[in-house]
Amino acid sequence: MNVIAIYTDPYKFNTALEIATVVAGWTGGVGVPIVHTLIMMAWAMAESLFDVYLLLKGESIPIFKTRNTWITDIKGLSTTITNEIIDKAKEKAKNVTQDVIDYTESTVEDFLEKASTTVADYIDSKVDLLVDKAFASIENPLKEVVYSAEELFDDLEASLNVEVEGEIGDIMNQISSEIQTLLLVEMEIVENSTVGSYVPITIQGVDYTDFLEVYKDRNLKEAIEELTVILAEGKELLGYNVDETSKKVNSMIFNTIQEAKKKVKYNIKSSIMDYKDNLVNKFKETLKDVANKGKEEVNKFIDSIGNTSDSDVMKTNLRGSFLSMKYTDYLRLFLLFANKDVKMKRIADLIQVNMRSISGNKTFKLSEFSTYMRIESSISIKYLFATKPFIPKEFRTEDGKRIKFDVILYKGY
Repeated sequence: MNVIAIYTDPYKFNTALEIATVVAGWTGGVGVPIVHTLIMMAWAMAESLFDVYLLLKGESIPIFKTRNTWITDIKGLSTTITNEIIDKAKEKAKNVTQDVIDYTESTVEDFLEKASTTVADYIDSKVDLLVDKAFASIENPLKEVVYSAEELFDDLEASLNVEVEGEIGDIMNQISSEIQTLLLVEMEIVENSTVGSYVPITIQGVDYTDFLEVYKDRNLKEAIEELTVILAEGKELLGYNVDETSKKVNSMIFNTIQEAKKKVKYNIKSSIMDYKDNLVNKFKETLKDVANKGKEEVNKFIDSIGNTSDSDVMKTNLRGSFLSMKYTDYLRLFLLFANKDVKMKRIADLIQVNMRSISGNKTFKLSEFSTYMRIESSISIKYLFATKPFIPKEFRTEDGKRIKFDVILYKGY
């Protein structure tokens, strides 16, 4: 689940990509996908280690995490896990999970604020994803399949799908329309900008200052297309050999694109801030009204937001983000998938552990002991058809109207 959370969160996905590009950029981009995948897997594993630790301490962990409930920082993956780090992680986990929906313990008021924050984060994630897709034609100019504005709008409509009636749906439609307009404007600005318009404060990877000096006044889209062709043909530039040229050009393209994306995302999110605040407030009101009708209605409401059948759109699982479970809850979930023999053996293990604890005998083995049960039952039934004359008196009830049976059964293992 943590791996899925990373893959479906554009921020985490791109953060891991930035590090992979710095680490494996010297390969000319060939090794970046491999390193990118390894970084995401390692990050998910680190998060899972903390999750298990916290679960065993009795804490609750969301089934599906958002940025607000994610514990670990990718920069700390190589840090040794000490008590100090564990304590900090535990404290953060408490802060981010205390308001998450827990149907077994929490009330509506406890999770309203958290649910609203998750919805706001959900909208931001969709903006990130759509901007990333919009840049596909700039990042991959030699690729045949690119996203048109119409296709982007189809993706947006699918990712912000909402079936609830009333003001929530209207606001979502307003946000969708506003993002569509802003995205066209922002992408037009980017495509008409120069390479020098997007220079990050800190360069990730190889220093490309000398290449920037040559290309800074060139149109961004045209320059990237030209440089991509040069890389594909294995040419040399500015007196550097093919390998050095590849490193510097890749670094310039990557940093320029990332900085441009960052600005576009910021501009769009800033412009829709009022819409988003309005949505969050209306969501809280609606969710509170729905919750008063019961858990089933809450489930339907949450399911209606952001869940579509469009497999091409990465979606944040809102319902999974709201639902938080403890160790015992996860254990029950796992037991549903276990067969009868596995369950019986686990029960036997628990009996053995408890017997050792209660008796003080640390060598107690369940396999060396037998258990028997005596079951005694008394039942009676009405006569079937004309059977009364054939039933012995000892098998009749005192009033003579029914047949009675006394059964004693012994079972052991």
